[in-house]
Amino acid sequence: MATQGTHFQTGAQVAGRFTLMEPLGQGGLAEVWSALDAQTGQVVALKALHAHLCSDEKLVDRFRRELSITRGLDHAHIVRVFELHEDGGRPLLTMELLQGRTLATRMTEGRVPRQEAVRVAQAVLQALETAHRAGVVHRDVKPQNIFLTNDGGVKLLDFGLARVAGWVRLTAQSTVLGTPGYLAPETLEGKSADARADLYAMGAVLHELLSGKPAFESADPLAVLRKKREAPPSPKAVDPAVSAADDALVRRLLEPDPERRFLEATQVLRALSGEETAPALAPPPALTAGELDVVIHGGGLLMSRDHDRALDDLHAPARGTGWRRRLSLMGEAILVSGTSRASAEEMALVCEERGIACAIEPSKPRRPWREWLSKRANRIAGLAAAVSGSAMFAFALASFRNWTTGAPMDWATTWENLGFPAVMLSGVAAFLSGLLVWGLLGMGEAPPFRSLPEGDRGVRRLVDGIARRITRLKARAENASSLHQPLLAELVETAERMQESVTGLADVAAVLPDDMSAASPVDQTIPHGTSRARDAAVTRLLEVAAALDEAWLVLDHPGGDLSVHSKLLSRLREETELARSGLPTRDLARGIPPARIS
Repeated sequence: MATQGTHFQTGAQVAGRFTLMEPLGQGGLAEVWSALDAQTGQVVALKALHAHLCSDEKLVDRFRRELSITRGLDHAHIVRVFELHEDGGRPLLTMELLQGRTLATRMTEGRVPRQEAVRVAQAVLQALETAHRAGVVHRDVKPQNIFLTNDGGVKLLDFGLARVAGWVRLTAQSTVLGTPGYLAPETLEGKSADARADLYAMGAVLHELLSGKPAFESADPLAVLRKKREAPPSPKAVDPAVSAADDALVRRLLEPDPERRFLEATQVLRALSGEETAPALAPPPALTAGELDVVIHGGGLLMSRDHDRALDDLHAPARGTGWRRRLSLMGEAILVSGTSRASAEEMALVCEERGIACAIEPSKPRRPWREWLSKRANRIAGLAAAVSGSAMFAFALASFRNWTTGAPMDWATTWENLGFPAVMLSGVAAFLSGLLVWGLLGMGEAPPFRSLPEGDRGVRRLVDGIARRITRLKARAENASSLHQPLLAELVETAERMQESVTGLADVAAVLPDDMSAASPVDQTIPHGTSRARDAAVTRLLEVAAALDEAWLVLDHPGGDLSVHSKLLSRLREETELARSGLPTRDLARGIPPARIS
């Protein structure tokens, strides 16, 4: 239990060296004062965790840890954090004292010209670029946390505090967790989020800067979430003066699906300056293991084109002929077995969009013998039918021979020699013929999707996107009319080798918990540093995907010179090594304290 610290008021001395001057503001987590440092003679900003929260020793410890991590972020557009102190058990943070006003205050004074809006956005994106490369996600980018200094500077505030706020389980209306209008939908839904959540928030800020109106106007998180699940809002629809390029950039940032947004801040900076960026790939649902089946209905006599298109949209693997026959003849078939509710609902939505009836049902227990038999049913039944048919033919031949020769029919002997075995074989033949029909109808054939991976769906979707980017890159390289085919071949080979590192890193990241997720525990069962390791690992995957986008974009423009291709090759090699550097975080899944991810 923390001891009682100094009562904060003007003139009070805290931590034995700071004299409080005047309050600068407060939120749900901390209060900020200007203070004179007796040791240096400088006036600094002092942020202190609220006294009523200091009774939670775990929270105090997390506050110290988070701010010690963000203290290492060194960038011109990130507020400088000096030191961590303590006053009677109450943690204090000193940082540079800024003179000016927040972007939120500036926007209340009138419309922001585009040139100024772009300048502010570029500064914030550069700050996020540095933070994300260090594996740090802000999670609360909003105008109140963007500070405009009197000398024209731009500073991003409060790194780390959103995560601490998540630990104290404040509601989404809290000023600490963030205004609902700027939070990414996955954050509002309590799902795992990554650096793309910061880009979404930046899109909401840009929408307001360019159009003069917030992208989402409501204090009710549920109402905001419903709007965010729809198509991204258009600033041009609010103000026709907004250019088409700016409008497209903002709408891509505000895509409800993270896979359709930009991958990293660098891409947004390029788009903001007018450079071309690779288009987003249409992502299929990410399937993760669970306890539900998706059953589709209405196959009819022949599988319709809608069924095939739906399966293509889902990037289904090759469908077995037995499974297709079952759907066609029986009118239903399991599309995916043993999946999570989120995955099942997403797949059902794809089917619904194609006009295909489907149902989500509890998974039936898997029977290994059924799968084993399904793979061999036709072969076993065919062989058995041939054997029993041969026996029946032998019986018929013997009877015919006796009839043609006029020999007396000794039915007792014939029955004794051939009859009983023939009847038994006929019964076996009938049974195995039924098995043959069962196999031909595909009654036992496994669904297209099975053996689904465990872990975070967002990570699995990102890895799937990387695989499809490699496929796209290979196709482009094969069709490229370039004089540098050996280099292009090496580029593709490097991308393919990258896949192994990506898969290993993803297997780690997918099982690491995100303590900002509503489904994650908030007690000490999450090892110290696990969430940071997850952020760093996912950031590595995003950088890999961005490098592949960059390579595809260059190959999409024939005539590129050798130096450009060489730089791409170097970057892909670098990203491969960075992906491998994340592999030691596998220890975190077993609860081992992490080493620093470079």
